[in-house]
Amino acid sequence: MVLKGRVVSDALPCSRFVDVEVSDYRVRLFFKGKIPKISYGDIVRVSGVAFVPYHYKNPGSFDVVRYMNSKNIAFFLKVRRWRVLERGEGLRVWLHYLRVRLYAFSQTFKEPLRSFIPAIILGIKEPMAEYSPAFYRLGLGHILAISGLHLGIFIAVFYRIFLWILRGLNLVVQFPFLLLPRRMAYLIVLLLMPMVLVITGNQISVQRAAFMYLIYVIVAVFLERSAYLLNVLLVALSFFALIRPEEITSAGFQYTFLAVLVLGILEKRFPDMSGFKKATVASLVLPLALFPVGAYHFHCLYPLGSLFNALLLPVFSAVIACIILLFPLAFLLKGPFVGLLHLLNAVVAPLFKMVLLFSELPKATIPATRFCFWMTACFSVLLIYLLVRKRVLLVLTMALFLISLWVFWQTERNRVVFFDMGKAGEATLVVKDGKAFLVNAGGRGREAGKALYDALLWEGVTHLDKVICTTKRKASISLVRFISRKMNALELDGCDTLWEGNCRKVLVAGVSFVCFKSQCDGGICKVAGGPVFVGKRELYPYRTGALKFYLED
Repeated sequence: MVLKGRVVSDALPCSRFVDVEVSDYRVRLFFKGKIPKISYGDIVRVSGVAFVPYHYKNPGSFDVVRYMNSKNIAFFLKVRRWRVLERGEGLRVWLHYLRVRLYAFSQTFKEPLRSFIPAIILGIKEPMAEYSPAFYRLGLGHILAISGLHLGIFIAVFYRIFLWILRGLNLVVQFPFLLLPRRMAYLIVLLLMPMVLVITGNQISVQRAAFMYLIYVIVAVFLERSAYLLNVLLVALSFFALIRPEEITSAGFQYTFLAVLVLGILEKRFPDMSGFKKATVASLVLPLALFPVGAYHFHCLYPLGSLFNALLLPVFSAVIACIILLFPLAFLLKGPFVGLLHLLNAVVAPLFKMVLLFSELPKATIPATRFCFWMTACFSVLLIYLLVRKRVLLVLTMALFLISLWVFWQTERNRVVFFDMGKAGEATLVVKDGKAFLVNAGGRGREAGKALYDALLWEGVTHLDKVICTTKRKASISLVRFISRKMNALELDGCDTLWEGNCRKVLVAGVSFVCFKSQCDGGICKVAGGPVFVGKRELYPYRTGALKFYLED
């Protein structure tokens, strides 16, 4: 396939891909080896093999179709040949070139600062791959993802700097009333927002925070009206629901919405509380309120989140403020500011070691099932009810609790689930009398393993009593080691030994594996490489997604 388009992302050394805009859609290019010397805004012609990742239709699995739609990506392309037809020009191209230069400058520092700076300044998290799991296990993952926290620190730092400068100038030159130092400082920071959006990678989380800041400046600063956080949140939510409705279902949007909602409630509920006390309460309450988002999207709970947010978030916020101030000065002026950043690394390194150490604590991360999601949703709404005392929230809490009981009953029922693992794999879960058996575990690549693991968690299975293999084909055994380790499987049956023939017939809780159509004894059986038979019905998991049957039915 041959296509021509404009490069709309930065070709960074740590990145694996580059996005190209063709007409009204995008294509993600994957190069063999290092990404060539192309820049944002370049017009290129590339040829290669187009492909789309397999969409696993299992409940709880990652929805690759929704992800590609949110990024407006039509398909991926493995590049064989490429050529730059025209170099990009303009202010935006220059800003993206500056972003690449800033990344290169950040790599001149020692670890962990060389990985931390790209994450919190440029929105590039790939260098943090070594540290990211530890941060997430302690509920501190939001520190690595540029969001309202980082933009709020940026606004606070530069607002104070411009305010001091303008007040000094105001002693010499008299400003008009509409452009007093306070208003001018807010306006200058607002004018810097487009540059900040480009430097941080134009992420949707930064767009939301910048839009909320715009509303605040217009209402509170220039119109001099009360701009409560809840009102600003409502306007921003309505705006993004109109222009980007698909973002409402994303984890980032839900994290932001719930976090700002809780902060707005605390602002109204405790108006006279000091800033330090309010920050401490928010650090304790926010991780608890955000439990359902992590349970639904990432199938994990972080019980230590409240504790370590209260202890480490103020310290990391101070460090981020120092980096936001020193890093641009070091890039522009060099000299002593580079030395100050090197000294700051002496503070960042012990913090990272502390995070890595405490992340190894037992139960730092708890696998979350579908039942956990509904229970945490019930708990989150109850927490908000205790803050606002609205009866409708108490009714909603009771409804969520009843749903949780129903989901728990469903996860305890005897059932058979044929998972959708694509044409390159197969896996079937059998739950009988509280015991969980997995018959075969095959698929292609890391994505297949994560899809199966997430689907098992969503089915309420956190450990397996036995993993049974019916064949030696890779489509049936490629994920056995991974799943047995993640799910703490007690026993492997036929997965380590070899047997004669291509497959063997196994009976698990009355379900026959693997049988052929002529051998089907009226139960549920699956033909190797073919459809699922239930009685006289013939169903195809690859077309319909995961199939579930309750044995008592």
